Amino acid sequence: MSDGESSADREVFESGYLESLSDQEFESRVRKIGELGAQGCRQACDLLYRTLLVERAEARQVALLAAMKTKKCSHLPLAPIAGLLRSRSLLVPGVAALLLAAWGGEAEQILVDSLADARGGSLDLYLFALANGTGPLDVGLFTPYVDHRSLSVRLASIAALAERGDASCTERLVDALAVRSEQTQVAALFALIAVGDARACDAVLRRLELDSTRDRGYFFSFIKLELTFLAQHVREHPEVLAAARRVTVRNWKRRTDPEQKWIARYLPQVSPESPDHLPPPSNEVVEEIRRLALEAARAD
Repeated sequence: MSDGESSADREVFESGYLESLSDQEFESRVRKIGELGAQGCRQACDLLYRTLLVERAEARQVALLAAMKTKKCSHLPLAPIAGLLRSRSLLVPGVAALLLAAWGGEAEQILVDSLADARGGSLDLYLFALANGTGPLDVGLFTPYVDHRSLSVRLASIAALAERGDASCTERLVDALAVRSEQTQVAALFALIAVGDARACDAVLRRLELDSTRDRGYFFSFIKLELTFLAQHVREHPEVLAAARRVTVRNWKRRTDPEQKWIARYLPQVSPESPDHLPPPSNEVVEEIRRLALEAARAD
């Protein structure tokens, strides 16, 4: 953006022109200014920030916060944005939390410091936002919430571990496998695939034994995730492949045609139609099924 264009944009904001636009026009204009901010134009970030200070309409606040989420805008003062975490709006606190997590550093620390006192829906908002941040973060921040009474808090904390955790959280994720909630169990499996280590193999095998006996197809998402995790650790613990094969062969008739085809394509080692002593899956296969599982998790 040239100096002339910067001045023109500033005049538009200061003249009240934006206030005269429809919400759709406002959002379009703000989005374009946000793109300039993402390219490193500090003046664009400043324009968005000044407008946020005076804007009171929820939809417009959300648009402004979303446009400012780029790290290129992280030089802006934090206090007014942190104040929006206490907004009574249904949307603004969540978008403000996502912005603070995206900015990282001191901005993200505001969310971290807020966890201990967060109540109601604020806690899962903060955890979800932190899951979407980047860079290293103490996994101990999230593990106390893995068995929280609120499902949304549990899922947000497990998602944060999946995105920003490391192998040190394996045992807490194993605990989550035992929670009587299918959503929690699936989230824990995704997280184990993302960051867990071989200490979870026995627990995942126990889940495979249980889920393989269920009705056809209904629990296949569990089985696919369980086999994906076990495949990641076959080279460290070759015995898990034989154990998985015994379970899968014993319950093969419960598997639907799509289930059997997935196993035949990626892990024929556990199919009854394959020789008993196939070599372990290649690193390429393991990486592909891991990637597919994590893509599915993030798509949800």
